[in-house]
Amino acid sequence: MPKKISNAEMDKWLTDYDKGKPIHEIASEAHKDVRTVSKRIDQARKEQENRVVRRELMKEALLSHNEDISQFITSIKGALVVPGYDLYIPDRESRFKSDIQFSSAIAMFDSKQNLIIRFNGEDDLRWKLLVEHLGDDPVMVSIPNWKRALIAHLNTRIAFKEKVKESLEFKTGLKITNKGIDELKEPGILVFTVELFNEVVIKPALDIPDTTNLRDNILLTADGYILHGKAGSKLAFAPKNGPAVCDGMKTSLSDLYQCDEIKKVRITYLTIKEQTNNLKEGFEELTLIGLLPGTCRVCKRISA
Repeated sequence: MPKKISNAEMDKWLTDYDKGKPIHEIASEAHKDVRTVSKRIDQARKEQENRVVRRELMKEALLSHNEDISQFITSIKGALVVPGYDLYIPDRESRFKSDIQFSSAIAMFDSKQNLIIRFNGEDDLRWKLLVEHLGDDPVMVSIPNWKRALIAHLNTRIAFKEKVKESLEFKTGLKITNKGIDELKEPGILVFTVELFNEVVIKPALDIPDTTNLRDNILLTADGYILHGKAGSKLAFAPKNGPAVCDGMKTSLSDLYQCDEIKKVRITYLTIKEQTNNLKEGFEELTLIGLLPGTCRVCKRISA
């Protein structure tokens, strides 16, 4: 039985032939028939061309995969922002039904009302592939730090909103009501007022100028409604003790600017701002490198 000709031997014949050695000389040195050598040289050339084509295809596929993940990183980086002053914080009663959503993440309440942060994109396959690529890269360390800082900040925002409700009720002697202004027949403070006070006091804590001048624009109408400005929104209904309620609301507002809860909002804001900047910088470095570190399951499939 003739000895099987190895790929290495065929490649050597092709190399020798391309360097100018005649086929009959190659055949003589290998103790093979000229027709066999000629046929195997043609076979080796086709296989070499196929390998070159495959390498180019693999290169293009890897570059395309790298570009896809890089664009995904860019989209994540672009959505990374510190929660704004107008972030909606659900009431205690509705937290099992409401999540806190913003551009870079979603905060969900578990059965014990503890916050869980899901990065926008974590359910995307590209996120899983990115995690495989990065391994123990500093960016992967920054992500849990960012989540912890975000949870701490959101918890202070939740506590402050509760403080706003508590302060308004205590200083005015009225209850917060979920009724609309047209339904409000009994004395009470509208939920809108809680949101307004919350936003107005939060703004300076987040380095955002506030131009509402709310305290000087809490006004009482002749029929007992308390407004934000002469033509502004209704804040409360106090037909019997309107002046005292107005004063109580103003006192509440002044106290809120100095309360411990808003100071904690400020502290955690500075932390989440720093962590957000660190994470954005880490993602920016990854995109500037141009080629992702490490490999993932897709890379391995392409290279197989």
